[in-house]
Amino acid sequence: MTAIGAMTINEVRSLENYPPVGRDVMTTANTIRATFLDINQDYQASDADPWADEADVSERGEEAKDVQFNMAPSHSQARRLMKLEWFRANPNWVGTFNTNLMGLAAFGERLIGIQYPLFGINSVFEVLDFKFILGEGGILQGATIQVQSMTDTAYQWDTSQEGTAPVSDETTSDDDLPVPDAPDVLIIAGPAAELSFPPTGNILLNYMVRWKKTADTEWRVAGPLENDAESFETPTLSALTQYEF
Repeated sequence: MTAIGAMTINEVRSLENYPPVGRDVMTTANTIRATFLDINQDYQASDADPWADEADVSERGEEAKDVQFNMAPSHSQARRLMKLEWFRANPNWVGTFNTNLMGLAAFGERLIGIQYPLFGINSVFEVLDFKFILGEGGILQGATIQVQSMTDTAYQWDTSQEGTAPVSDETTSDDDLPVPDAPDVLIIAGPAAELSFPPTGNILLNYMVRWKKTADTEWRVAGPLENDAESFETPTLSALTQYEF
């Protein structure tokens, strides 16, 4: 992807800021810090690897700009947006141009080309604001376009610029319900079965009990029992039949 403007303006009537140089050193940024939506962190906002001009940081210290890209679903996409943000913070040209009616073609455009020979300008700009120039009687005379330069380099990308994604701090915890040991079984008159087991030892845990004929596939289930239960007596069982508990 390149920053090619959909149209080019070469009929500039005047320039409101003179000359249209880039931002001063106090308003530029050599480091872009950002957050993004990290699917590896349960879709929480995570810090992306900063986009930094290491040479400039070494020369004058870090001048950081913090942005949020919390709709960016990946670290890679966040880094692409951070690169664009860095170029927006360090444009070669910033200006507000007044044009004739030819400038109306820039309405609704995000990127446009501007030629202004007086300053040797012939490059692509990002449109920041667009206003109509109205003359006497409300007659449309042209447009005022606020722009800043955006080079092709801002849209060029390779894997070396991916940066280092944050490491997931996902941890696993043993939050499964404990599986109790098999109960002690005593066959009593009826016939029935008396199942014995130790107390759960946890007010949040209650026993469920089950039994079935060995030849059957479906279990009969009872419970939850009282929290302090230590035994359970089944309904009457079939005589001379093998059961599982």
